Amino acid sequence: MKKVIILIALSFITKQTFCQTTPVFGSEIKVTINGLTFDAMEPFISLDGNTLFFNSINSGGNTNLYYAAKINDSTFNYIGLVGGCHDLSPSHLDAVASIDSINNFFWTSLRSIPNLYRGKYLAGNVNNISKVYGTCNILTPGWIIMDAAINYQGNLLY
Repeated sequence: MKKVIILIALSFITKQTFCQTTPVFGSEIKVTINGLTFDAMEPFISLDGNTLFFNSINSGGNTNLYYAAKINDSTFNYIGLVGGCHDLSPSHLDAVASIDSINNFFWTSLRSIPNLYRGKYLAGNVNNISKVYGTCNILTPGWIIMDAAINYQGNLLY
């Protein structure tokens, strides 16, 4: 409590604030995925910036996870399905990929409840797949977690 009061007092004395400034972003840049013939949805860029993960559009049919390799900041080459996490059942949904700093790969799947999965990503493939258990799940049929993402350190799920 004393530290908070001291910081507040210092900010009044020095007329400085101790908060993050609002980030400034540049204009939008169109991204091209060479060789892709369908809509890329819910993109996630790997931490090194070299791999773009995305899923196909979720229009009630099959939704799959794909990846593309970086050419430059706005151009990628389509590679194909992310191996290992592809569900072969009809009308499946595998979507919303994210990856942490040690290549733990996370995604949403409707194959069962809980519907968050993880595995180890290496060169286009996910291995050692398991469900993510914990208070992040909604264990009610019909309710799903969508648009979840792991942070860089791998300890927070957004």
